[in-house]
Amino acid sequence: MAILEFLRNWVKDIAIMFILLSIVELALPNNNMKRYVNIVIGFMVIIVIISPFVKLLNKNFSIEQEIFKTMVDEVQYQYDEDLALQNLQARQIKETYLKKLKENIKESIDGVLDYQVDDIKIWISEDDENYGEIKDIEIVMGEKKDIDHYEHDSINTIKIEEIKIDTSNFEVEKLEAFEEADKIKNILHEKYSIPRDSIRIFLNNNTEEGEKDGEDDQKN
Repeated sequence: MAILEFLRNWVKDIAIMFILLSIVELALPNNNMKRYVNIVIGFMVIIVIISPFVKLLNKNFSIEQEIFKTMVDEVQYQYDEDLALQNLQARQIKETYLKKLKENIKESIDGVLDYQVDDIKIWISEDDENYGEIKDIEIVMGEKKDIDHYEHDSINTIKIEEIKIDTSNFEVEKLEAFEEADKIKNILHEKYSIPRDSIRIFLNNNTEEGEKDGEDDQKN
């Protein structure tokens, strides 16, 4: 429909132009001036014929600019969407990795010690070359709880709630048994290649790791 409208207007303009030029030509006297007038009329006819096409080309150029801008915006939007999706996937992978790592560490420690793991905090490297490598780890230990309670012939179920330990306010004290701290550090160092000085061990009764046992042995 747009093309038909364009052609209709174009033909109408040409017809009107020829009618007006015919009237002007009839009104002009037959002299040397008429030749120059005919030249001007010829230029006007050419302008009338080609001007719609020039306008159409300019309009098409504007349309192409809009199309190009729309394509650029769409590409940018898709890039932002992909980046957000990648960040979400990276966070989910990190959370899953840390959760599994904590479970493995807890199993490794709980199986050989008289203490149980109450909480674990892990900081990992996020560099491309060393991604996932454990940089620092804090472990909160607690006394093992006996969940089996028998009274007469009945069994009472004891609900154990999750313990949240804030290690930021702990006072710096030594772990009661240094050999237990050493065992934990040896396990983590051998199994996960964690540097010993990057391992911090706490008790949930406001006691901290006993690393400087040599100094205390000298004091005793």
